[in-house]
Amino acid sequence: MKYLSISLSYSICIGERIKSDPDYLPKVTVATGNPQHQKKKAAKKLHPCPDCGKTFDRPSHLERHENTHTRIKKLAPNYTCSYCGKIFAKPSKLARHERGHTGEKPYSCCKCGKCFAEPGHRKSHELTHNEERPYTCDDCGIGFFNQSKLQRHQRTHTGEKPYCCTECGKTFARSGGLKTHWLSHTGERPYLCSDCGKSFFSSGDLKVHYLTHTGEKPHCCSVCGKGFAQRGNMRAHERSHSGERPYICADCGANFAHSNYLKIHRRIHTGERPFPCPVCGKRFILSGHLGRHQKTHIPKNNT
Repeated sequence: MKYLSISLSYSICIGERIKSDPDYLPKVTVATGNPQHQKKKAAKKLHPCPDCGKTFDRPSHLERHENTHTRIKKLAPNYTCSYCGKIFAKPSKLARHERGHTGEKPYSCCKCGKCFAEPGHRKSHELTHNEERPYTCDDCGIGFFNQSKLQRHQRTHTGEKPYCCTECGKTFARSGGLKTHWLSHTGERPYLCSDCGKSFFSSGDLKVHYLTHTGEKPHCCSVCGKGFAQRGNMRAHERSHSGERPYICADCGANFAHSNYLKIHRRIHTGERPFPCPVCGKRFILSGHLGRHQKTHIPKNNT
């Protein structure tokens, strides 16, 4: 069995310095077999980096990693974000990051004019104008432009979450979900709303938040015309017309119209209760249950 290490483009605050480099990232393991191999690896003597705490099996690997700290320090004055202070190894990465603050979208679709912050996002969008979707999900029949998107989608049916946070053990179906989650440990919220100043962990959360200011609901149901701020909510709504429930629990067979409903349901099996009461510490499966519980701590007015 093998465990694969995957580097993600994280930015992690350590002390007074903010660094962005693959060698600063938390190790992500993707399990593909017998966990005994991981236990053997854990038994090896580890050599921690004095700067960031990352551990290595060999002193030579630690030494090579420490050189990246030196390199980042030299680059720091040249490639620093003027909005949040993040440091980047390349000016192109800095420019891409700063577009998240400014909202600039310089790449437009040649067919419909829709604009994007990244050329890769534009390329993916342009494929939507091509009706051919050769990769089809066996469970629900949805088609995709490439195999990687199909594989990512299939995890919504299987419940597979191969990306694990080394800080708290929480698992995710997508590497981007882990990347965003990691910011909850560092406390970093790099995406700022220019209208109200509220900050967010991801550019996607900021984009959805902007709609609360504009009132825009760009995604409309093809059956009844009802508008939604998020495409996922529109698709879930459309299933209320078709009766389709493609998200199936691998433990009990219960099926759902929305992947989020399956995610919440699975907490019954895993025992996960992510919403703790700040007063008594009792934990809940849903934020709404926590809200009702918190009212029990409010003294009743007997007058």
